[in-house]
Amino acid sequence: LGVVVVMDQQQQLLTRAWCLYEVLVGAYYGSFERLQVALPAGYSIPWVRELQEACRQADISRAPSSKPEDRTSIMREVKHGCGLKRSNSIIREALLRSVHVRLRFSGDRRDLATHAALLLQAREYSQLQALLGGIPELQDDDAALQEIRQIFQAYDTDGSGELDQGEFVEVLMTAGFSRREAEEVYG
Repeated sequence: LGVVVVMDQQQQLLTRAWCLYEVLVGAYYGSFERLQVALPAGYSIPWVRELQEACRQADISRAPSSKPEDRTSIMREVKHGCGLKRSNSIIREALLRSVHVRLRFSGDRRDLATHAALLLQAREYSQLQALLGGIPELQDDDAALQEIRQIFQAYDTDGSGELDQGEFVEVLMTAGFSRREAEEVYG
C-alpha cells in the first residue's frame, strides 16, 4: 500500500478530510516510507517552510468534505480506529517525513539546495554536514562544517541569523548556480 501526495501551491490537500484520511491510512496500515510527496514546480523556500508549518497544524477533525456523510464516515473511522489525537499525530509525522525525504533523497539539485537552506536557516549544522557529506564532491569533516558556519556568517550580512533572498542567492551563485537558478530556488 502506497500513497502519493500531490501538493498544490495553495496546499489544499492539508485542508481536505479525504486527503488527510488517505495519508492516515497509508501511514498507519502501510508505512511512512510508502508515502511520497510531489511538490509543485517552482516551489520556494518560504513556501516549503509554510508547508512544514501547515503539516504541523493538520487536523482531520477540522477538515471539511464536499459531502457531509463522507466527513461523518471518516470521523467515525478515525475515532474507532486509533483515535483522533493519534490519527492527527500520524498524519502530521507522515507528511513532515515525506517532505523531508523528498527534499533530501530525490537527487534533484533544487531539492538538495532547498533542504540545505532550510537546515542552514534552522542552524542544524550537524544535519547539514551529513547532507553535504553525502555529496561525493564535498568532503565530510569538521573543517568543512566550520567553513559552512563561516560562509553562513559571511553571507548573513544583517546578522539576523537567517539568510534573506539576496544573501541566499549570493551563496548559491558562489556554489555554481546561475542567478536565475538561485532566484528560482529561493522563490
